[in-house]
Amino acid sequence: YDYFVTLHATAENDPRGDQAHLGQHFVLWHRAFVLTFENALLAVDPAIGALPYWDMREGLSVIFGPGERSFGSTTGTGPNYTIA
Repeated sequence: YDYFVTLHATAENDPRGDQAHLGQHFVLWHRAFVLTFENALLAVDPAIGALPYWDMREGLSVIFGPGERSFGSTTGTGPNYTIA
């Protein structure tokens, strides 16, 4: 678990800028991240089979929009630069 937290934090806090979120690479970076995480889980317990996935045909606005399935805003776009 700590490896994945560190990997995500390192990409987000890269001195060149956020390498995981604020750009067109968001989906690609997270697909690779989740695949790596899924493979690590399967190495521990193959009975898991797979992780559930997000159907991207629904679009990112569903994930980062105002709906009940939303993860909230992107980093720092809420009031006082909070995550809304």
